[in-house]
Amino acid sequence: MTTRTPGLFLTALLVAAISVMLGGCNGTTSLPGPSFAPSPQSQTAATFWVSPVGNDAAEGTFSAPFQTLERARQAVRTVTPNPGQDIVVNLRGGTYRMGGSFILTPEDSGRNGGDVVYRAAPGEHPVLSGATRVENWSLADASLNIYRAYVGDRLARQLYVNGKRGIRARTEDVPSGFLPAYVYVPGGNGHGEPEPISPNGIEFIPTALNPARWSDPSTWTNVTDIESVCVTQWKMMRVPLASVTPYIPLVQTGLIVMQEPAWFNANLFLIEYLLVPGPWSMWQATWFENAYEFLDEPGEFYLNRSSGYLYYIPRAGENLATADVELPSIEVLVDGLGDVDRPIKNLRFEGLTFTGATWLGPSSANGYVCDQSGFFLTGYGHQPNVIGHNPNDERTLGNVKFRYAHNIKIIGNIFEHLGGAALDFDTGCQNNTISDNLFEDIASTGIVLGGISPIDAHPVRPEQVVRDNTITNNNLRETGRDYVDTAAIYLGFTTRTLVSHNSIYDCPWSGIAI
Repeated sequence: MTTRTPGLFLTALLVAAISVMLGGCNGTTSLPGPSFAPSPQSQTAATFWVSPVGNDAAEGTFSAPFQTLERARQAVRTVTPNPGQDIVVNLRGGTYRMGGSFILTPEDSGRNGGDVVYRAAPGEHPVLSGATRVENWSLADASLNIYRAYVGDRLARQLYVNGKRGIRARTEDVPSGFLPAYVYVPGGNGHGEPEPISPNGIEFIPTALNPARWSDPSTWTNVTDIESVCVTQWKMMRVPLASVTPYIPLVQTGLIVMQEPAWFNANLFLIEYLLVPGPWSMWQATWFENAYEFLDEPGEFYLNRSSGYLYYIPRAGENLATADVELPSIEVLVDGLGDVDRPIKNLRFEGLTFTGATWLGPSSANGYVCDQSGFFLTGYGHQPNVIGHNPNDERTLGNVKFRYAHNIKIIGNIFEHLGGAALDFDTGCQNNTISDNLFEDIASTGIVLGGISPIDAHPVRPEQVVRDNTITNNNLRETGRDYVDTAAIYLGFTTRTLVSHNSIYDCPWSGIAI
């Protein structure tokens, strides 16, 4: 069956054939990992080897491998293959700690009808990670079993302990005593458009219905790092706090002032005739997130950006002296940057694991104000409306991403523990194949193809069209972990897209949104 999302993004998309096999959400079936058979080497112009324990001053052979992908990329550029010949980069097993994005440009494309192949060495399991391992933990609060480790000047939104996702410290759902207050005056700006007036923020009265540790927001520390989260229908908002005005009994209600432009944008979608923010806006605080005061459950963590300390409450059986604790800090692992006149083309990625990347955009003053399915509002100048959508959205960052890319093959890889959209093919991507991969524990969308920008909806050159792409035989599970408005697979304005025989389960919204 095919699944389609309601709303603005349905329009003007042509899909030649879609055959979708969906598993039930919250299912217990164990899905297999990706299948991967190395491509034959009979038509290979050159083969290079890379190992985490290699040396970039070495020759890049099996016995003297390079250490980094950047060095291998440099070697690939020196090869002039015969027609139809591939250039192969074999990655030995182990973890490659990425110091930054692995950037590929048109200069790194396959030449003379052959491909450049980045693949796992036969029988080995290379891992490309954007995370830093956290060690040297000490007990910080015995009463709550809170441990801490110094990580320095880092910003991250995820944490993984022995491969299990940590929970960013948060309050209970729908805490008592909080009321978002956003009031419009019709025509208040003199142009017939609604104008916001005060009170402008989230009003509160401390109550014993909430745990004493965080019941009074005026006691919260590092307020500007805290987010108010609202989950409403198909939308989700994360709006950072700016300041807190205390509650004074019989004098004033407490007020949490929010950061702009996130707060204004989170209240753009109004109830018709009433001209007040409705159920598509931030009408309630579903929970608050990211404060030391919220740490109270095993598996929760908090990163104090001011002090550089990371705090964590271990789950049962976790020993932080020996645990593998991974803190993502890199946003983009692989960045394929073609342009409209020079696409990047003829690349293959086979048998690799992409992991440990984050996405820091929602930590800015823009927050994360969802329009629909991972597309969100940023900046100023948006107009209130009653339709629940906005025509000027941004896309969620892809942790592995391509733009103006042709004949890219993503085959038999693992995408796991990622903080943005796992794999993103943006404007001008044509004749690409995404097949036989596993996507697991993804903060946002698993696969994004195409977009909703004016250039995607109304391309003026054929090179800008997203067309003739295939998404087949992939397993996607546990997507939308942090952004519950997202689909497992999202298609924007595309032409002749085939989505076939993908197994999808445990996603919070649509399996496939078009």
